Amino acid sequence: MDSIFSKLKGDKTIWIVVAILAMISVVAVYTSTKALAFKYTGGNTEIYALRHAFFLIIGLGLMYIAHLADYNYYSKIAQILLIACIPLLLLTGILGRDGRWIDFPFINLSFQPSELAKLALIMYLARMLTLKQKTIKSFKDGFFPVFGPVFLVCFLIFPSDLSTAVLIFITCLIMMFIGRVHFKHILSLITLTVVTAALTISTLFSLSDDALKTARLETWKHRLTLFWDDWTTSYYDMDITKHATQARIAIANGSLTGLGPGKSRQKNFLPEAYADYIYSIIVEEYGVFGVFGILFLYLFFLYRCVLIFERSAGTFGALLAISLAISIVTQAMMNMMVNVGLLPVTGVTLPLVSRGGTSIIMTCISIGVILSVDHYSSLKKKGRKKKTKALPTPAKTSTRGNPIKLGKI
Repeated sequence: MDSIFSKLKGDKTIWIVVAILAMISVVAVYTSTKALAFKYTGGNTEIYALRHAFFLIIGLGLMYIAHLADYNYYSKIAQILLIACIPLLLLTGILGRDGRWIDFPFINLSFQPSELAKLALIMYLARMLTLKQKTIKSFKDGFFPVFGPVFLVCFLIFPSDLSTAVLIFITCLIMMFIGRVHFKHILSLITLTVVTAALTISTLFSLSDDALKTARLETWKHRLTLFWDDWTTSYYDMDITKHATQARIAIANGSLTGLGPGKSRQKNFLPEAYADYIYSIIVEEYGVFGVFGILFLYLFFLYRCVLIFERSAGTFGALLAISLAISIVTQAMMNMMVNVGLLPVTGVTLPLVSRGGTSIIMTCISIGVILSVDHYSSLKKKGRKKKTKALPTPAKTSTRGNPIKLGKI
């Protein structure tokens, strides 16, 4: 065990959290794919569990490779990766399945470009915020060059995958705040977004059913209507055929102690029990332990990433680590809030737990980048200590007003 740990760089606690989530996910996917297995494989649930474990192994392998590379390299490839994602998103929106996936024939695999675009955009934004620290308060030279790519990527994603576009947008807003973008620019952007969303929703409910059949407008209206009905309808009058209602029934079944591993009942009625609603299945089987256990793991992961942010050797590394962590944890919170009925159905998966190859691989790579920041920041600090060991201690200077450390990328 010590020899294995010695090969793992960065925060060891994060490695442990990832390992726990991975083990939970294999068990959860195995127990929640019963209905899917009976439909396609005659009840062989092991196939889906093994397939899921296969993607986890690939993801963990890529996570290990990513954490060995100096995080400064990600600044260099961010621009190239983002530029490559733009035509890929366009192609997916036009020719992809549901505008979201690119299917690879003969090998029965699919790829979701929006997950890659999310990672590329966060790395690119961290780079731009670092390079433009001196002009970041200016709208023309600071805010506009930073927000332009964010708008473009979200614009390309939202017609087919609104939830992912919203997740990316929220993450980028938080990045701008941490990166010292002028607050009035951020506030103006939030105001514009709220007004646009209100106008879009009002327009959505005023259109005829025939007009709604274009793009995903009908899906958006349906989800908003169901969410509103859930809040205005008594529990006993709810439509039990709705997925959101089944998810809440699963959570209610869990009670304090849960029904036990593999004994979930609602997995037979939830078509996405292994993906969007896997949290409900975990709660149904493990009760309160499932509720707070999963929540604690994600919040503890965020706490460890905040510590990495604080001890990072430079602005780029600090922004990169905390932004990727916020993206992962925000996605987890959105998924759990959908399961308990606090958000409309979004289609957002539970990172590292839900079944889904692209999501698992990109999440693992993101965590590998975070660990790279921690590892190479500690190496740089050790190098600086050796160089300045014989020098007198400089006088302390005030750092009040600087929410992040300024320095080289």
